[in-house]
Amino acid sequence: MSKLLQLVAATELARYRWTVGWRALLASVGGFLIANLSVPMLVLFADEQRALTTYSATLFSFVVWLLVIMTVFSMSKTLHATLLVLGALLLMSAVVLLEQGGLLL
Repeated sequence: MSKLLQLVAATELARYRWTVGWRALLASVGGFLIANLSVPMLVLFADEQRALTTYSATLFSFVVWLLVIMTVFSMSKTLHATLLVLGALLLMSAVVLLEQGGLLL
């Protein structure tokens, strides 16, 4: 019986470690991609002074990255965090591609 409890505890610990590792990867890579996509999205709204807007959007992207990291680690379920990051990436990519004419339908 003791061996069974050790095996169950070991698998729960392994699952917890994989979950934390996945969240760290999701927060760092997914957050980086979302932050990089936020720059062209913010520049799309600029009429004048594109250089200043690009600079400001680049600085703002660090705040976006931080918010994504905090959101991923504060959500109760890893699946919800994954779906949120993937959904945001798809939506932002589609907006940038459609606005720049890169997606031909």
